[in-house]
Amino acid sequence: MPFDERTDWVDTPSSPAPPGSTPVHAADIKRWERGIAEAHEELVGKLSKADADATYVRGEVADAKYAPRVATQSPMLVVGTRSKTGNARSATAPTSSLSDGSVQAETIRYRHFATCDAHSIRLVYGNITMGEPGPNPITVKAAVQYSTGDQGIVPVYFNGSRTVTIQPGGIAVSDPVPLDLYAGVAFYTRQRVSVTEAGQKWPIGPRVDTSVGDGMEPTDVVDAGNPATGHNTFRFGPTAIVGVPVATGLEPTWFLLGDSIVQGVGDTGGEPVMDAGWPARGLANNYGYINAGRAGEEAGQFQPGRGRLLGRLQLAAYCTHALVNYGVNDIKGNKTAAQIKGYLETIWAMLDRMGIAVYQSTITPITDNTGTTPLNAAQEAVRVEVNNWIRTTPGLLSGYFDAADASETARNSGAWKSGYSTDGTHPNSTGGGGIAAAFGPFVAALS
Repeated sequence: MPFDERTDWVDTPSSPAPPGSTPVHAADIKRWERGIAEAHEELVGKLSKADADATYVRGEVADAKYAPRVATQSPMLVVGTRSKTGNARSATAPTSSLSDGSVQAETIRYRHFATCDAHSIRLVYGNITMGEPGPNPITVKAAVQYSTGDQGIVPVYFNGSRTVTIQPGGIAVSDPVPLDLYAGVAFYTRQRVSVTEAGQKWPIGPRVDTSVGDGMEPTDVVDAGNPATGHNTFRFGPTAIVGVPVATGLEPTWFLLGDSIVQGVGDTGGEPVMDAGWPARGLANNYGYINAGRAGEEAGQFQPGRGRLLGRLQLAAYCTHALVNYGVNDIKGNKTAAQIKGYLETIWAMLDRMGIAVYQSTITPITDNTGTTPLNAAQEAVRVEVNNWIRTTPGLLSGYFDAADASETARNSGAWKSGYSTDGTHPNSTGGGGIAAAFGPFVAALS
């Protein structure tokens, strides 16, 4: 606005200013007002409203070398290896993926690899075996260990308590553990599982290999000591190891869903460096994953409302990607191509609703023990039709991995590559390694 000089200011005589103070007179105030008004007139019409209303910082702050890191709401994702859903590699049914009931407690240590830099680590434990509720309540106590030897052991708490009792079918998630994980660096989980009565059992998952620092001890050595027995046995372990990745550009984390091939039946070639089964072997300890495979399962059995989803589907929320590997058992159960397609599309939809990128694997050969002759001509026709359909990336698929091309002598030949299968249904260690060698670059291309 135009400047109107004020004339109502009158200097009145006053006493001398006290030492250390500066007197202000009416003439000074009028001069300051005039300067402000003139500056305002110069700026009017030259700045946008946004610029005029902006808040500016002091130059030395704006030019500072350090800027505080902005906190982000990063998702909780799988950040370690060897996460299994009560599905021991050798188990062919839920009852064979339980302890034998001969003891009421034991402590187990497992080596894992961090798959990214992460903080706010939590351990997830389930009283679930291959999608079925455990037979009785179990109690878990846990710790995380930085290195081998009786060093760097950090206690784990559950809602402020050192132990948690998990009812059949339940899942327990720990409080955040005060440690950081670093990509590619090994660490160890230490867990003690116990029951209240003789003969009661708990789910089992990872295989113990004492050559890499795994071990079992009957007594409570969660917080000190070195479990060192139990080599080549399957024991209780984490359902998932989750945390907040430090980087915002996230590598894929994988929910591995499917049948015995995902579970690792028949394929021991990756152990002890990696888990069994070509999906886990292909990830090669570079990506977080949860192995939710179940031996003998059909796509038609992993459907909405089915109890088999328990302790598996909800864990997919800790993953960004899913690999679905169903089809062999549906085909052997004489399901039609149309039925299998419908089952798969329903599974894809469940995962897609969770915000997960879904990838389907093509179906590997189903042959006699020679590995060269399809077991059934009609079933082979269904396999070929479903595989050709998957290769069109239908529906909600983000893509597909061609396990069939990686394992057959030629596309749709129906024959395993030489030495790839022993029983005609499962890839053996050689076959698993061959398919994993193709899956690894496939995953890397998505990163």
